[in-house]
Amino acid sequence: MGQPKGMTTKSTGDSQPSSHGEHPTIPDRKGCSEKKTVTCLIVGFGMASFLAIIIIIAAFAIPSLLNARRSAWQSRAKDTLKAIGDMQDLFFEHDNSGSYGTFQDCMDLELIAYGYTLGNMIDNYTMTWDVTKRELAEDGETWVGTSTFTIIAYPLDTRPGYLNTFAIREDSIVRAFVPEFGNIESDVLTWEPVDAPESDKSGE
Repeated sequence: MGQPKGMTTKSTGDSQPSSHGEHPTIPDRKGCSEKKTVTCLIVGFGMASFLAIIIIIAAFAIPSLLNARRSAWQSRAKDTLKAIGDMQDLFFEHDNSGSYGTFQDCMDLELIAYGYTLGNMIDNYTMTWDVTKRELAEDGETWVGTSTFTIIAYPLDTRPGYLNTFAIREDSIVRAFVPEFGNIESDVLTWEPVDAPESDKSGE
């Protein structure tokens, strides 16, 4: 029997998809890329703003912190010298010769705590401790002369104007070395008083 006109036969194994079929949908990568760019810009701007704020805060905070530390060091130096002056007055009153005490004298009497040295009594400072004692006269009984002491606190940081040099003598006045005021480094009595006794302040 013949094949009807207009009809064709195809083997089931030879069937192919039509070349005119629809292709799979490709994601719109351009849109994703634009979103990521905008997000990165926002995050970057936020981080930049945060860093700028931190830098501004640091610009104000760091100098203030350094000034506070410097002020604390100088206050500690003045307070320590004042305490040493009081200690020397006590030593003088109880010393048979009417003299002030050397650093070792004060250590021996436990007026200075064990472990302290001239290099560690004051943070960021080192000290010199000079004492002139009275001398015993020829009779072996009388003490003559005048006892004095000069204790100076020198800053370890020697940058000009950063920390002051302080000193105390037997008048118990803490003084600061200020060369621009005409102070003579070798003569502590020419230095600027910063902590005079109350009787001197009141004019009594």
